[in-house]
Amino acid sequence: MKSSRFRLLSPLLLLGIPALAMIWTDQVNWSLLDFWIMGVLLLALSATIRLIRRSMPNRKKWIYILFLIVLFFLLWVELGVGILNSPIAGN
Repeated sequence: MKSSRFRLLSPLLLLGIPALAMIWTDQVNWSLLDFWIMGVLLLALSATIRLIRRSMPNRKKWIYILFLIVLFFLLWVELGVGILNSPIAGN
């Protein structure tokens, strides 16, 4: 029960960081769509990491998890500021 509660609350806590930043400063300007997209990304990342941890051998799983985390951060930065000039790039 405690583990499932943590899994449900941890993405909300992470999404609370930009929500609090929006209250304190004008430099963070997220819309409802931004929160929704980040929630979906966090859910996909956590579900995939959980799948990898259960199904892969010990040696390979940490490489795949590290790759997923790097991919997550690259996608997050691309959506935010557009470092790769792709069609999904942000401003």
